[in-house]
Amino acid sequence: SKATVSVLYCKGRLTMATKSNQRSESVAERGGEIFDKYKERVPEKYKKYANTIRPVVMAVLTVIDLVLPHLPKLWDLCKKGYTFLLPVWDEVSLVWGFILTFFGSSFIFTITAVEAFRLVGKDPMVKAWLKIEDDVKAVIELYGNEKEKQKGLSAEEWMKRNGSMVLATVNPDDCRAAMIGFYAGVTAILACLRNHFAQVVALGASVGEVIEQHIGKQFVSPIIKALLPEEHWRWTPLLVQFACRLPAVIIAWTLQRIISAFHSAMRGGNILSAAIFAFAHKRGLINEEPSHTVSSWSAVALGFIGLMFQLSTVVEGLPFFLSIPLLPFTLIEYFLSFITIV
Repeated sequence: SKATVSVLYCKGRLTMATKSNQRSESVAERGGEIFDKYKERVPEKYKKYANTIRPVVMAVLTVIDLVLPHLPKLWDLCKKGYTFLLPVWDEVSLVWGFILTFFGSSFIFTITAVEAFRLVGKDPMVKAWLKIEDDVKAVIELYGNEKEKQKGLSAEEWMKRNGSMVLATVNPDDCRAAMIGFYAGVTAILACLRNHFAQVVALGASVGEVIEQHIGKQFVSPIIKALLPEEHWRWTPLLVQFACRLPAVIIAWTLQRIISAFHSAMRGGNILSAAIFAFAHKRGLINEEPSHTVSSWSAVALGFIGLMFQLSTVVEGLPFFLSIPLLPFTLIEYFLSFITIV
């Protein structure tokens, strides 16, 4: 009947209105409203830039909208992981020392990044983040309590209230210290990686230039001219330069891997030796901690064995059966090498 159709229509409109209202309460929708509102105040000649960055802003807000409800669970999961790792830290050190000792030269960028962050940014960042842990939990809890009360607010009022809540709860000094520690660690990683890469390339290019001056013009150039037709001889200087400098860069990178193998083997041997003795003592396999002499010589012996193994893989690379369990480290190495080169 018409009455039934009318009721169903009203229910449908009410459902659509309710869903629309629910969507407008999301961070992405409110952020979009605020962005569009303030975009109107931008001078006309700059509005095209605002329209260009709007999809990026909405994408970021959508990600925040998806992640925000799961932050408490993620935080608890991280704490559980940290609590789980504490009793088995000796085993974790054992695995890390083993990888460092025997495979360090295969993960130059990864080890460089870890060491740079450990030396520069780890301690201040961890101390600061431990201080603001309670502030972050308080903000998440307050937002959950206030979410229902804020449904009738406009986008601007919603932003003001939540911004005021965050600013009143979080300690700015601890937040600044955490950000400084994080930025210092990331900057140290990028600086070390790019400096490391630049040194290798500069060394290879310098050696290649010397080879080009003394060998390239006398031996390589006649060979290339003999292989090319005369009308293409103008490409000879470029091909000579390429033929002399590319092998030099490869040799320089191989030498750098040998140096990294020595460093990682010695440091990994020290970590692995200490982890083995700590693991054995905790499991009751030995009654007391070894003397300094025993631990030192065991670290040297493990480092020497690791160095010999790494030198055997410098040219041929890792065996295939080891590439699968070490795949996460390989992916991290590729990522770090990409951001270093780019």
